[in-house]
Amino acid sequence: MGFIRLDRKFFKNEYWTKKRSYSQAEAWLDLIQMARFEAEPTKKTLPNGRRIIIERGEVHASLRFLSARWSWGLTQVRTFLRNAVDSHQITQRVTQGENVITLCKYDDYNPLFLQENTPSNTPTTHRRHTDNTKLRKNKNVENVENVKNVKKDDNVNSDENVDTHKKEKRIREKKFFSPPALIDVESYFTENGYTTQAAKKFFDFYQVGDWKDSNGKQVQNWKQKSIAVWFKPENSIQKPPQNNVRL
Repeated sequence: MGFIRLDRKFFKNEYWTKKRSYSQAEAWLDLIQMARFEAEPTKKTLPNGRRIIIERGEVHASLRFLSARWSWGLTQVRTFLRNAVDSHQITQRVTQGENVITLCKYDDYNPLFLQENTPSNTPTTHRRHTDNTKLRKNKNVENVENVKNVKKDDNVNSDENVDTHKKEKRIREKKFFSPPALIDVESYFTENGYTTQAAKKFFDFYQVGDWKDSNGKQVQNWKQKSIAVWFKPENSIQKPPQNNVRL
């Protein structure tokens, strides 16, 4: 895989800071450059005094913040992030009511250590690399018979381990639950004719309980839970009464 090194000063350049509506490529690049680079996690103090932990490759950003930053509507931001989650590019979690985005392959974009391969050191190391290559070839020739005697069972076990790993990965992905942000809950409630007050009660109830229901079971689908339990007549948006006009 090849890389183009991009100095972080680029993001202070007038070309980048110019007010505009971001493309999806620019939005993705912006998430990469905003994510925490350092290996050690950091504690971030919120305005309410609470603290959240931001790990390497994570971005603390609300939908409203990204909407203003990228000059997008909230729906466009929500759709962009949802598509990124579906394609396993990011995950989202809510901590202390704050939205945190995790870039799944951040180490591919920003590795902690880069191997230098510049033209200046190529001539001085060419002979050493050549000698090492010859030694490796000779060693491989000596071990040919040992390689031929490796049991086929090793390959079978390797295939079984791969299949088991894939199954475990699918199970983990199926069981993984990403809590929604408050704005997503409010939007879903209002779209279905229910008040934001009810949405706030719903969010606070499950947020305090670490998104477990009254029986202590982990919520798997918060939309289904809201329909089954919270979509009640008393939580619906009341339409103003119509005056009967006599002609």
